[in-house]
Amino acid sequence: MIVGNETNLRGPNFIEPSAVANYMKYAHEKLSAEGIELPITSCITGVGADNQNTYPNEAYCGPILQQCKDLNTPDNRVILMTIYPYYGNGQPDNIHGNMEWSYQHGMANAENNFGLGVIIGEIGWPTGVGNNGTATGRENVQFAETNFKATLDWVNGNNFKKQAYNSFWFAMFVEPWKTNEPNGVGPSWGLYEKNGKQTPKFPIPALN
Repeated sequence: MIVGNETNLRGPNFIEPSAVANYMKYAHEKLSAEGIELPITSCITGVGADNQNTYPNEAYCGPILQQCKDLNTPDNRVILMTIYPYYGNGQPDNIHGNMEWSYQHGMANAENNFGLGVIIGEIGWPTGVGNNGTATGRENVQFAETNFKATLDWVNGNNFKKQAYNSFWFAMFVEPWKTNEPNGVGPSWGLYEKNGKQTPKFPIPALN
């Protein structure tokens, strides 16, 4: 059970990490009272797990990380993180530098100091910009296809840790209502166009 998604990002949907941690505990108590045992976790921003956090727009999620450890058995202690090389000005064909930065500024603390497995809760590449968007020249289908392959390679273990990571690509479908993201790319993350289109924007390689 995932309680909260990027709630540590300061803005209209911000919730103090300590409050989210209490929600996690409440969910665990209610499930346990019904005899239901489910792992309890949350999804935070990539730098939300950085205990040296100097990012004013993203609160440190120590209380959430602690609950992920305390509420679960050792085999079920995980945290989801959203990590976007695109927003780190990464290049579509090589995310190694971006991902190593993300490891040093969040993933490492979750793994080494809390004993959590990291699941990449969101990662992806936009194929364009919406109305009033500001293109950087990296938002197109060709780059998204290149990045999908590079990301698949990295999460399958071709990385500096030689470790595979369970990951969720963002997103399956275009979401035209997402108009307030940086660069105006909100509506353009989908592998498929809106309205249930059957053919993806580019051929999707076999997944392991």
